Amino acid sequence: MREFDPDFEVAAYSGVIGRYPDFSTRYRMVVCDLPRCFHAQPCEEQIVAMARSPRVTGTPWDALLAAVTEHLAWEHKLEPPE
Repeated sequence: MREFDPDFEVAAYSGVIGRYPDFSTRYRMVVCDLPRCFHAQPCEEQIVAMARSPRVTGTPWDALLAAVTEHLAWEHKLEPPE
């Protein structure tokens, strides 16, 4: 399990889409790494991690990132980012 990262935020994962052009890395980062890192945060930090919205990339990956983010928010009874 990952360690607590005080700089973790969900919005940073929109950068993954531009940084990694291959499907498998993008998928692994959004579907596996994002939830794992989010769950490693203390409750107070999860609220902070959800505060800023991921930027829109204009790709189909936006929908997957939004779905994973909304699921995490729902699962932890948090308000999802705008």
